[in-house]
Amino acid sequence: MGFRFLHTADWHLGKRLHGKELQEDHRLFFDWLIEEISERNIQLVLVSGDVFDLANPSSEARRLYYQILLKLHQMGCHVIVTGGNHDSPQVLNAPQTLLTALGVDVVGGLPPEYTQALFPIEDDKGHTVAVVAAIPYLRDADLRSGRVLQEDQDRLDTVKSGIASVFQGFADQAEKDYPNLPLIGMGHLFAHGAVTSDSEREIQVGNLAGFEANRFPSTYQYLALGHIHRPQQIGGTDRIQYSGSPIALSFSERTDKKRVIVGELAGSDLTLTSVPVPPIRGMKRLKGDLESIRNQLKSFGEIEEPLPTLIEIELTEPQYDPQRVVDLETLVLGWEHPKAEILKYRVSFGQQITGAHELFEQEVFLEDLKPREMLERKIEQEELPKETQAQLFEAFDEILEEVYQEQEGEA
Repeated sequence: MGFRFLHTADWHLGKRLHGKELQEDHRLFFDWLIEEISERNIQLVLVSGDVFDLANPSSEARRLYYQILLKLHQMGCHVIVTGGNHDSPQVLNAPQTLLTALGVDVVGGLPPEYTQALFPIEDDKGHTVAVVAAIPYLRDADLRSGRVLQEDQDRLDTVKSGIASVFQGFADQAEKDYPNLPLIGMGHLFAHGAVTSDSEREIQVGNLAGFEANRFPSTYQYLALGHIHRPQQIGGTDRIQYSGSPIALSFSERTDKKRVIVGELAGSDLTLTSVPVPPIRGMKRLKGDLESIRNQLKSFGEIEEPLPTLIEIELTEPQYDPQRVVDLETLVLGWEHPKAEILKYRVSFGQQITGAHELFEQEVFLEDLKPREMLERKIEQEELPKETQAQLFEAFDEILEEVYQEQEGEA
């Protein structure tokens, strides 16, 4: 049997889904993960970014994080954690000295030297069998050149070239310091062609058009990616994969088959296995008119998953009628099920929405819209040249990324 590692990402500890705490979901996943690691004799665990859902995570989220790291240490696992766009590099790096003593290497942000995020991996006999390039989410300052960019395409090319340069730089350093060893890379970014869900926060820098798979250096035997929550391979090859999030983080992920990826190295040969995560809770989306919703709730059957099913309801009616909103609220408040909960409901009427006030009247909430979607809806109402629209979106993306980075810096 060769050396085995496990790739996971996008835990998003501290996540609240429309106000619903998901700690129990994470606890059950971690219980399963520990058993799986023990049964499969996993020696290395890679966590490719977005450990936390917020840059300044709650005490409960931090407690879950430290508990799983301690359990992995007690099992003799080497753990490598990289920061994602939701993570604060400072928060992740703060306990670094202590975590290193527990066999946990943390790279919250891109370090000054490539050598600081290159980790030789040893098997249980002390032989170095591989090297990991632990590349975190690359922020604007990591990628920008000093020159002023004049055109959109120039900016995109420069950012993509920056990403390619970082991955190439790690590959070159690994070849210099650890020649002829298999190279495993970690990354947190949006790769071109990836299928997203509703729960990923948009990475603006470097992801306006996606980073093409063929720009990753071929010297990486495997690239363990994070950020995209739907499990998938990229570029038509299994050497570049998103493990996906281990639990559903939005209703758009309700049909996803969650997983982790196990890799086995035998010399330079690598075998990859997708290991399904058992469903922890169901998510149902009910849609239709009032009578249809009522019938769907009446016929709600047994729940197989260990945690209560979460339900999202969208009442669709052809004509605006405020009484329908009242009827739906009465139905929701009067419905009970021992293992299911209506988490969110809204009404959608057939008339064209023309203003923000109508959004609110028709039960569309701000929390349902991403910041860029708000701008898109506004621009749809204006008769602007395409060039002007592109400039507005570009300026908005720049501002939004600055806001995200300022929030992360304050953590």
